[in-house]
Amino acid sequence: MFRGRRAVGRLGTDRSRIPRPRSVGPVGLPAVVYREPSARVRRKLTARRRARRAPPRCERRVLYPAATTSGGLCPQGVAVGQASSTGRPLGRFVCPREDQAAGMSPELPPACRDFAALQGGVLSREQAILSGLSRDAIDWLLRSGRWQRLQRGAYAVFTGEPSREGTLWAILHRAGSGAVLSHQTAAELFKLTDEPSSLVHLTIPADRRIGGIPGAVVHRSRRLELARHPVLLPPRTRIEPTVLDLVHQAGTFERAFDWACRACQRRLTTADHLRGALDLRRNIRWRSELREALADIAEGVQSPLEDRYLNGVERAHGLPQAARQVEVVRDRHKYYRDNLYETYRVCVELDGRIAHPDDKRWQDHRRDNIAASEGLVTLRFNWADVTQQPCRTAWLVARALRQGGWPGVPRPCGPDCPFRAPHDPFAVEC
Repeated sequence: MFRGRRAVGRLGTDRSRIPRPRSVGPVGLPAVVYREPSARVRRKLTARRRARRAPPRCERRVLYPAATTSGGLCPQGVAVGQASSTGRPLGRFVCPREDQAAGMSPELPPACRDFAALQGGVLSREQAILSGLSRDAIDWLLRSGRWQRLQRGAYAVFTGEPSREGTLWAILHRAGSGAVLSHQTAAELFKLTDEPSSLVHLTIPADRRIGGIPGAVVHRSRRLELARHPVLLPPRTRIEPTVLDLVHQAGTFERAFDWACRACQRRLTTADHLRGALDLRRNIRWRSELREALADIAEGVQSPLEDRYLNGVERAHGLPQAARQVEVVRDRHKYYRDNLYETYRVCVELDGRIAHPDDKRWQDHRRDNIAASEGLVTLRFNWADVTQQPCRTAWLVARALRQGGWPGVPRPCGPDCPFRAPHDPFAVEC
């Protein structure tokens, strides 16, 4: 019938607006016209289809928070205004109908999204409740798999493996209020170390007690409010207390000195700031040794090997004082010379395993060749030369200095030092 023609019946109605029949009856019988269902019927059918695909629900009906006057924190709830027929005030918790609950959007409230974006996709149960979600709504999100539990009371609002930042936030929420990251974990956040710590270290106030946290080491401090960084997130201790905590944990002074050198070398703090923080702490390991070492760090020493050379070779044998970490710019590339005796045209380079890995040694040899072409003598020593044979190293440096015009004479560092003959200061075997 109709065939798309525009026809007007006896009643003056436009037949083109009538839905086209989906089937035609037998010859001689009127056709059966099927009209499209109304919008109300379509909503019911859609709700039923979604209910079949929805996750299993418990017998108890879940309550969702309604929208509030501040802009509506939860789009999932059914808002009941003050002028509603039920008489409920705006912002109360109401129970959605079955078809509404089945087709409910999994989108989070705006406040929850803000918390999650700031905390690596992790928020605490308390934050979720303050944002407008009920306890039953949180439990349903966990059962449905939309959220995952990382720690007790800390949830990730996504599926998949959490990031490092999210893991740290989850442990902080598990530890409770006042907890901050410290020690190796704070050093990781400050880029004081290049590798993440295997265990997460955090500090809580001394008057608090918490149970064990999987994968975390809990410390307590009476001065946590002073050590806490005021603005950085995740919450952590300041760089100076972090360095002193690592110094206190160090098993050897070389390791403790390395932490202080690394913090100053990476421009995270200065020797004066570390000295001021050291004066505020009474009980700390390596206190006297670190105070003396900070003076050497202020002069330019940037590694334990350089400190060994300064005290065990140069000062112990009366050699002239060298300039530390002299900046050299060549071919628009910048590098530094460890110890430069510019007056006598002698340079002493110290090769540590960290600062001079094997794949970078060829660059050092190229610099030495360029320096030799300019009349600068370069001597290179490793850790064994400086720590196990300091007197022999001093003899080699003194010999190069004398050839450069140094008029002095090295002195013996002790009764067993090879510099024992006044008339022959270089009486030592090669």
